[in-house]
Amino acid sequence: MSRAEQLAQTRALLLSSARDEFEDRGYSAATLERIGERAGYHRTAVYKHFPSKENLFLAVLEEESEEHVSSAIASLQTTSRPVEAFTIWFVRDIAVARSLHRAKSEFFLAAVDDAALREKVTEIQREVDASAQSVVAELVAILGITPLVSIGELTNAVLALSNGLAQRALVDTAMDLSGSLERALLALLRGVGMP
Repeated sequence: MSRAEQLAQTRALLLSSARDEFEDRGYSAATLERIGERAGYHRTAVYKHFPSKENLFLAVLEEESEEHVSSAIASLQTTSRPVEAFTIWFVRDIAVARSLHRAKSEFFLAAVDDAALREKVTEIQREVDASAQSVVAELVAILGITPLVSIGELTNAVLALSNGLAQRALVDTAMDLSGSLERALLALLRGVGMP
């Protein structure tokens, strides 16, 4: 195995271990030392790849975002019921990432009082928004609608709706997230141009 392959393998293992640590303990309680231990490395190996816990968490978020968008578009392209497919995909994704939502909330709250971190979070959020726009554009194209608002504005509404319901479902485990999201998404799409 080449040096570059070893570094990539170590980085992937550290990202996986970091995700597990953030899911188990949240952002605030996670430590680089425990992340290194989970991966079978000393924390200096973690620092070699990621200069801070913030940078490591941002890398976890970026990786999650890429997987999130790819699976969404694949779901939409393989069904005759795109709103239902979007809902199923989103609910499944929330179930998989449920524990990471706590860490994200803690991280975003930390960014409120840290200008440099807030700038990094904003940059990542803009990348997520751009990716999400491709998902919403695909959904709109499949449905054959011409929204009364821009794809960017529609994406903001879909994300706000989806994320708000997802946060509620984290606390209210009896909530019918799938049904609530599908009904709300259909109402939103009808409101912006779906027949």
